[in-house]
Amino acid sequence: MAASPQISSTEPDTAPAAITHPTKPPSCVACKSTTKKVWTCVQCGHFNFCDDCWGNERPHKPGVKGIDGRPHEKTDIDVVERLNHIFHNKRKEDLDWLFADDAKTKWFGVDKGSNGLIFTYTDRLTSIMVKTADLDASAARFPLLVSFVGRTGGGKSTILQMLVRQQQALASPGSSFSAPVIGLTDDPLPTSADVNLYPDPTTHHTRYPVLFADCEGLGGGESVPHAKQYQRDASVTERAVEQKLQWAMNVRTPSRNHTARTLFPRILHTFSDVVVFVMQEAKRAETNALVDVVQWASFSIEQSTSPRVLPHLIIALNRTDNPEDQEWGPETATESFHGACEDITQVPELAAITEGLARHGKSIKSSRDLLACFYRTVTVIRVPTKDRYMQLDHQIGELYHHIQQKSAESYVMKNSAGMALSSNRLHLLTRSALGHFAEDLDQPFDFKLSI
Repeated sequence: MAASPQISSTEPDTAPAAITHPTKPPSCVACKSTTKKVWTCVQCGHFNFCDDCWGNERPHKPGVKGIDGRPHEKTDIDVVERLNHIFHNKRKEDLDWLFADDAKTKWFGVDKGSNGLIFTYTDRLTSIMVKTADLDASAARFPLLVSFVGRTGGGKSTILQMLVRQQQALASPGSSFSAPVIGLTDDPLPTSADVNLYPDPTTHHTRYPVLFADCEGLGGGESVPHAKQYQRDASVTERAVEQKLQWAMNVRTPSRNHTARTLFPRILHTFSDVVVFVMQEAKRAETNALVDVVQWASFSIEQSTSPRVLPHLIIALNRTDNPEDQEWGPETATESFHGACEDITQVPELAAITEGLARHGKSIKSSRDLLACFYRTVTVIRVPTKDRYMQLDHQIGELYHHIQQKSAESYVMKNSAGMALSSNRLHLLTRSALGHFAEDLDQPFDFKLSI
């Protein structure tokens, strides 16, 4: 039996725009020292204070709270710079370059041809594995697939970019790695298209590299995403295998949105070790998230003929605003999520699914019962609004920690069941499954027989 994965390492995938660092050391605005560690205070207008001077400022006195009802936050300047580069580096000409560069990260997707929809599959997976291979290329490697899913505009690509940039800063600060492009604020067009694949900066060079799959947003309508416009001109099309979606010929109005909801989960839920579902916190957020993650996974479960190891689910409740301190912990957040979910018997969007499960002898009385039919475990991570830099960075780190933990657990389960896939087998099987579902979306794919 192969050893369970130990996750760590370094080396670049590709180089997006570099983060520039100040040439002069930051100084304390009060004592002018440039030799002490200084912190910036966002609430005080980004003024810098050393530890000695921080508490001398009136807004930083014990018990004093800011306009949001919380104490001012001691913020690391490097964290501010890294996150601001993500949030605010948004010029049209920059986006043009970034989208063009990101086009080569496409793994698979759907395009419109002259006679209907065409499925495309690239060599992105094997390309990553070749670029990050160690000198001992003969040793089998076992990629751990983590899929990011969510509604258009929910912040999925932003969270994934924050995660990649954080791990890049920690594991390989002199290198740059591919990450999803974030569109302009209030842009009505969706940003991401199809399914793109990115290596984890911390693990990419190891025997068990984590790979992040960024799935096109759900509910994006029929508007052509920005990324799709650049893929048309990119060399990615020259290295793609194309196949007509035969089942789409029988659909009156085949659409991108329908494909993202029905074809992509058949692959990603089947092969993922972890699914990260990003949901913007709002009224009924928990129930809406429950509906989305169950409906998304149901397309995969219905079209599988053999038992398999279910992926772990992490729900990232994005843009969470000022809960109590104890509610930021994953255990409390997960309990709160289940407690806030409505009575599932009163959620009409879930009726057909729960009735189908009942016919197969499953007793579904709660959100826990329902999710257990589609995911091995469920963890909820709160992600705050972007004005709290250190808390935001901490929660992104919490998300990464759970991704590592659950990916390793998934590998152990798959390995013990004889279902762990080497990089070559993962490439062949995903391609086989995609070819299968391109021919017939409703014909089950026998995952275990294919292994």
